[in-house]
Amino acid sequence: MKNKLLLALSVLLMACNSSPEDPEPEDYDALFPFTGIDKPEISYEDMTHQQCDISNYVYPGVDTQDDARKYTVTLTCKYTKEDSNSPTPYYFVKYVGIDKQLKAIGTNPNTPDLEEILEEGKEKTITFTLPAGYPMYLSVSGKGDRGTRIEAVVNAVSTDGVVVVPELTYAISQNGVGIDQVVPYCQYIVLP
Repeated sequence: MKNKLLLALSVLLMACNSSPEDPEPEDYDALFPFTGIDKPEISYEDMTHQQCDISNYVYPGVDTQDDARKYTVTLTCKYTKEDSNSPTPYYFVKYVGIDKQLKAIGTNPNTPDLEEILEEGKEKTITFTLPAGYPMYLSVSGKGDRGTRIEAVVNAVSTDGVVVVPELTYAISQNGVGIDQVVPYCQYIVLP
């Protein structure tokens, strides 16, 4: 009985130790051909913050239907300076108006082509209506003396109150010695 059990056990062990033949290698290039890297598609309906070129303005909007949703856009900006004896800085806040052109608000009244002049310490608010497909655009640049600060915020809410667009915000202080440039900012969101 012992011999039969040993014989059966050894047959079982030999059957478990047999190695099967390896299959032929797959041709993965034929199975999964490389078609290139897919570029992500950015839909303006995603309301993503997109960078713009501060020195070369190109209208970044899209064409939509005539009955597109309307948005109330509010731009608020303000500049301050620590030393009242320091010269007036040259700060510029730009936005895109209904005519698809850049509009500029500035701190120095001697600058040509400004729509509005910012007064030191006073908040300036501009409200206008844009249709879907237009960019909610904010650009801030310029230079000022140490201790000057520029702040700008633009936001949009659809006139029906359904869509609230993320706001674009920028605030920076010039902390360098003397008159110096601030880090320029330029972003936009295409209104869905």
